[in-house]
Amino acid sequence: MPVYRPLQQELLTPAQFESRRPAEPEPIPETALPSVPAKSEEESEEESFAIQPVTPTGPMRPPQPVDFGKPLNIMIRRIYTGKFPEKRFLGGNQKPMLISTTVKDVTTTAAGARAVNVLKNRVAPKSVFNGPGAAEEGTPLAYYSPAVTSPLITVGFTLIFEDFDQALFDRISKLFSASAGVPIFMPASAYLMAASTVVKLAGDIGNQILNGHPVLDENVQLDFSFGLGLPPQPGHFIISSGSLDTSKYQFDTTNGLVSTSTSSPYDGEEPVIVVTVDGTAVDGVSNFTPLVASASLLGRFFSQKENSEVATDTILSAVKLVNDLTFRKKAEEANTKLAALPAGDPGRQKLEDAIKALNKNISESRLELRLGATGGQVSH
Repeated sequence: MPVYRPLQQELLTPAQFESRRPAEPEPIPETALPSVPAKSEEESEEESFAIQPVTPTGPMRPPQPVDFGKPLNIMIRRIYTGKFPEKRFLGGNQKPMLISTTVKDVTTTAAGARAVNVLKNRVAPKSVFNGPGAAEEGTPLAYYSPAVTSPLITVGFTLIFEDFDQALFDRISKLFSASAGVPIFMPASAYLMAASTVVKLAGDIGNQILNGHPVLDENVQLDFSFGLGLPPQPGHFIISSGSLDTSKYQFDTTNGLVSTSTSSPYDGEEPVIVVTVDGTAVDGVSNFTPLVASASLLGRFFSQKENSEVATDTILSAVKLVNDLTFRKKAEEANTKLAALPAGDPGRQKLEDAIKALNKNISESRLELRLGATGGQVSH
């Protein structure tokens, strides 16, 4: 299942998108550089545009850069169901729809934590949504970090149509009211967890979520520091369940994919999810990272009776403390390396930036690392 990127109005594969911006090779000594004719002003503008934030047509705020040490948010912006749900043998062609996301961040957990983002009761084929409706429960937020400290983040998007039990809708509606703007995580097939409570579902209801047959299942991978990888570019990602003829479509922020010949919105058979990757800081979602870690831990260690509900305030506070101590330890390790570098070493700035980013992920300010005079003062 492919992922596409828009550049101006053109729809590109990831390889085509990356080829439009110059690579960043290691510097070559000036004596080894051949004489190259100067580029014209037109050529320079075309090349420089390729490394700027993506600018599809339509009104939009410009995306903020994403990088190590900067905020990162990933949002679901548009959903098109394509030919799904398919017509039933007896009955109509409307079904409940679930969009779930999976986060894998190597700094918080080795296993992906699945979450419920959008759950709709009745959906027809070729429906279009801009996330949950105003009167519906759910959230378009798929990932948030106040400052990226992970070398690699992977976020998966899954779209399924199943006949979910009404009890599942009732539970999720209740939990979203206490989720503080973040998704409801699924530690295991039998559990649902919001920011303040965890619920043990009946086995059949819980298994409905994980054992459905996805009509779209794709990952967006952001590589921040591994060798030979290119820094992620902010903007829109178009995720499709099947290949699209990129010559026939362009991207508009208001109408999504549109035909290049008729300017009409895409109405094909393949489901499409539009996602944005952006570096804008977001208030009110500070629980996102601790909940990812909590979901991973609860999936292995938590146990309770079916249909029972347990407050997780203490658990969440404990996991926040573990996260804080983990980030603090990493900051101390970076500080040790920083102290060993001589003044003026180019590696000092990178380590100082890493310590600042780690501090931003610590929720308890008393655990932030404040460097002394010997290591250089880090501002907050």
